[in-house]
Amino acid sequence: RTRTQSFFAGGDQSKYLERINGTALQDLLRSKVEKVTIGGTSAGCAIQGEWIYSGKYGSAVSDETLEDPYNKYMADFTSDLIVSPSLASAKVITDTHFVVRKRMGRLVGFIARIQADGLSRMRETVRGVGVDQETALLVTSEGKVTVVGDGTAYMCSVPNPGPDRVCEPGTPLTVENISCERLRGYSFDDPKARDLDTFDLYEWKGSGVRYEFDVEDGRIEGNAYGPRD
Repeated sequence: RTRTQSFFAGGDQSKYLERINGTALQDLLRSKVEKVTIGGTSAGCAIQGEWIYSGKYGSAVSDETLEDPYNKYMADFTSDLIVSPSLASAKVITDTHFVVRKRMGRLVGFIARIQADGLSRMRETVRGVGVDQETALLVTSEGKVTVVGDGTAYMCSVPNPGPDRVCEPGTPLTVENISCERLRGYSFDDPKARDLDTFDLYEWKGSGVRYEFDVEDGRIEGNAYGPRD
């Protein structure tokens, strides 16, 4: 109760959900979230968004998610376990190991499912934050984000479903006008090699590279990870 920091390790986020949700520990974490530093890696990062993908039945992959956003691994989305005010305001779901495991497709699937299943409010833009390995986002209480590490982070938003959106069981996914910003950190080996990218969660814009792409009939149209440097 007197600690000023909490860190959640990686592993299986469904275990965190089972053991924290509805307990006195959850009440304690929520009471402290504005006053202490909370961090996490992999599963420990996954539980910090407004919405959480549990991965209870195994880890979804992009190809299967794009082909069928309701496949057996895309189950059990929940919300608001220990979310910070800045992440709650931004309306995000998080994902990690992002580029190395090619997870942009599944992040888009997460967002489409949240919208299709009515987990977000009507006309509410849902956003996704993807963080690569060996990379971290430092988030202040004012919603200011600094990227540190050797990899990249992706801040993506998907508009409200339009008439061309297709997110149905057993049907390839179609999502148009996906907007992302790619952020880079600095190299731990040479911290002066490049400037740190920053981002404002409340304004939803930063100093990175902005780009757009679509998903049509289960296929990504364009470069999901942005233009080459």
